[in-house]
Amino acid sequence: MVFKSSAMPANATAFSSATADNTATSIGLNANGFTLGTLANVNSANVLYYWTAFTGSDCTATGNYCVGTYTGNAAATRTITTGFQPSYVMIKRSTAVAGHFRVASEPANETLFLTNAARDTAGNYIRSFAATSFDVGATDNASAGVFYYVAFKATAGGMSQGTYAGNATDNRNITGAGFQANLVMVKNATSATAASREPVMNRAESYGDNSTYVGVATANLVNAVQALQSDGFQVGTAAQTNETGATLYWVAFGGVPAYSASGSFQMQTGSYTGTAASLPVTGLGFRPDLVIVKDNAANYSVFRTGLIAGDSTAYLSNAVANFAGGITSLDNDGFTLGTSTITNTASSTYQWQAFGNAFDPYDNTGAADFAIGTYYGNGIDNRNITRLPFQPNLVTAKRSGVSAGTFRTSTMAGDLSSFFGATAEGANRVQTLSTDGYQVGADASVNAAANLYNWFAFKNGDNFAVGGYSGTGAAQNITSAGFQPDLVWVKRTTNSTGVHRGSSLAGNATQHFANTANTTNRITALICNGFSVTTTSAETNASGGTYRYAAWRSPGTGILGVDIVDSSGCGVSSPGVSMSSSGLPTQLVALTGH
Repeated sequence: MVFKSSAMPANATAFSSATADNTATSIGLNANGFTLGTLANVNSANVLYYWTAFTGSDCTATGNYCVGTYTGNAAATRTITTGFQPSYVMIKRSTAVAGHFRVASEPANETLFLTNAARDTAGNYIRSFAATSFDVGATDNASAGVFYYVAFKATAGGMSQGTYAGNATDNRNITGAGFQANLVMVKNATSATAASREPVMNRAESYGDNSTYVGVATANLVNAVQALQSDGFQVGTAAQTNETGATLYWVAFGGVPAYSASGSFQMQTGSYTGTAASLPVTGLGFRPDLVIVKDNAANYSVFRTGLIAGDSTAYLSNAVANFAGGITSLDNDGFTLGTSTITNTASSTYQWQAFGNAFDPYDNTGAADFAIGTYYGNGIDNRNITRLPFQPNLVTAKRSGVSAGTFRTSTMAGDLSSFFGATAEGANRVQTLSTDGYQVGADASVNAAANLYNWFAFKNGDNFAVGGYSGTGAAQNITSAGFQPDLVWVKRTTNSTGVHRGSSLAGNATQHFANTANTTNRITALICNGFSVTTTSAETNASGGTYRYAAWRSPGTGILGVDIVDSSGCGVSSPGVSMSSSGLPTQLVALTGH
């Protein structure tokens, strides 16, 4: 773990471990966020990082949070003023000394480390808390040493701390925080085993049982802090959080506002001809957050979201890890193709769809009907991926490794999900859609331990709809979408491959998500209130077949100027009348008198 405070030099980033400051400006603080350098601790491509940010430092009697720095003067003890009585203080020297902390529940003179170092009980570090300050000992006041500190006051809804004795009981609830925790850190203070003394953290974006180490370069662990709760947190049997007989200390933070979002997604569709050389596609009018590409020839459908870094593109139906040279970047006004034959074979024609204005965890803003994200698998069933600002009607998830993509719509029953390839619907993938996210099972396609998953989600509205229909074996119009789509996905519940059609396709062509060239007589047309399917195609209209669909319309397009409704349920444009997509007049341009 690394951290940065406004009291530190502009070019310094501090480590929790016994490591001297990094001075390559790895974290810079901005008016509305922070900027990252290239240090591996903060910004390796396609590594998932968790962050927590605090504002409002006030080192007076009215404050409850204070950041600062001081230079050691070699006195045996020293008082550092905060303006309030702290309940948690963290200190880190700029040199290779381990970060350390103290909470109010500890006995006098005791300090705990942000590493696996044994506690100090001799008063050499943080000795005690007072009404407006804290006292440090000789080690935390070494001559000419530069020390950074952060102090928090126990505050209703904001910060709390405590202690408990470990008992190795699984699913144990630790209460007393007094609020819904957004971030919890736990430290085993007394274990005889160094590894058990490693402090661990969990936050809302950990999505349940998925804790991170603080002071050691080790991947996430499970069974430590398992959940954040309305009055505290839950621990498992891991020694770091619940070793029998150990004394454990915790600190909890709350007050993160609920995510909010507004507006709708942006969308464009189109086609391009491959060049086998780097190829930019521009003119979208927005920076895309999701791009989907499919060759007219026998290549797989692929996608990239704005949270996939570096040169990495994911498949939808192919159970293969992400590949390079596909969609190499998402740009301010479009996207760039690399030299992979999957997305850029010379003279081949490709169809694409691009979506923008996604809600994402970078800036916590965006559309109220489209979101993208990433999570780190933990292998545990019934895991809730939360903190979306809406209830989705479609979620698509793809492992960066060797699993096929999967999706679930709100029309699916039980805990079933569908696949883009020729696989029947199955359980234990995306299991439910909830008010602020979705739940995944333990299947490797959605939740293998130590794997990254990229996902995107949409909500029903004026420009997006999911639904289902029964195949008849005779040509039929599917009109429940209620608008003329620019993109339609169709997938049968059985082991028939999924197909899709974008508005950039000509004739009655349809594309497969699998490595199949364009075909005809599947989705035959995109019509004013939905789409048409052909007679006996297994993919779209076999008699008695059950089908799922998703339909998108580019916001701002659609059928306007509708006056007279014909027998198909579609409108016939009438001059002088501007209509809403519901078919109701919104503006009368001209009338003649009777």
